[in-house]
Amino acid sequence: MTNGTENGQNMPETEKKGGLNPEEKMMLEKLKMPINITNGFRILFTVSSLVILIVIFGISKKADASWFEKVNLFLYELLIWNIVFTVLTTIAKFVFVVRYNKFVKKL
Repeated sequence: MTNGTENGQNMPETEKKGGLNPEEKMMLEKLKMPINITNGFRILFTVSSLVILIVIFGISKKADASWFEKVNLFLYELLIWNIVFTVLTTIAKFVFVVRYNKFVKKL
């Protein structure tokens, strides 16, 4: 006995036709673009935060320098903004992925 999947009875409509049509593929690519852009910014802010932390750690070893306080304060402020932008881009990526997944579920 067969369960009906071999002749295409229980298969979704897109699989019966042989895949996605070009309009659906174009829409998927269009919805992937903001995800890739926000992911790139998220990685950029995360890596720059890591570099700033390494620089702060390196400067703190030479804490007797007179310029240390000003530079350290600036680097911490820059680090805070990097963390804020990392969180914002993570939230934006989450929103774009939810929108993408809703579209894929409709297919």
